[in-house]
Amino acid sequence: MKLVVEKLDYVFAVLIALIVPLVDSLIFIGLLIVIDTITGMWAASKKKENVTSKQLANGVLPKIGLYPLILIASAGAESLFPEIPFIKGAAGIIAAVEVLSIFENANNILGFNLWDRAKEFLKKRKELDK
Repeated sequence: MKLVVEKLDYVFAVLIALIVPLVDSLIFIGLLIVIDTITGMWAASKKKENVTSKQLANGVLPKIGLYPLILIASAGAESLFPEIPFIKGAAGIIAAVEVLSIFENANNILGFNLWDRAKEFLKKRKELDK
């Protein structure tokens, strides 16, 4: 029994060592998931679509389970190859997917392409700065 407890202690220590560097990324991605879920529900209500608990579970639960696993795997890979920023790369890709989804939801809510409007604004601003 003592051997099992020692092995479990070792496993938990390894998991904690992998998760600690991910806390900031996990919080940020969690925030993006919440924003995406809220804007998705808002867009669905705007289009007069019913949102069921099954749809929410199929959309949110895989993200809550899969994204941390991807980041933990990235942390493990980064511990083997510290010169390659696996965590930042994985977090960046996940964040890009969530931000794209948020922009799609915003387009449905607002009725225009938010990304195109932002590009137009930046282009006009750049012209004014000249």
